[in-house]
Amino acid sequence: MNSADITNDSCPKLAAGVRLKFDDTRKTWTILAPERVFMLDEIAGEILLGCDGKNFSELIDLLLIKFDAPRLEVEKDVKDVLANLVVKGVLDI
Repeated sequence: MNSADITNDSCPKLAAGVRLKFDDTRKTWTILAPERVFMLDEIAGEILLGCDGKNFSELIDLLLIKFDAPRLEVEKDVKDVLANLVVKGVLDI
């Protein structure tokens, strides 16, 4: 998958068997997948917290409230993160 496959109506969600969990020791969000763990930076954590039934456009609106950045830049960065997680098998679009 590439980022161009993600549209405003796409509804990203964690794949079956994958969980988002806050690691209290490291103070960061992690993705727990079968036999794999992904440590997330602050921005990736915020992106995945928004993947709770919102479509891509709604997710971008939420992130624009949290981060002071141009909409087109946020859209591109979020699409890249989501597409990367789809390829790794931890996110479904």
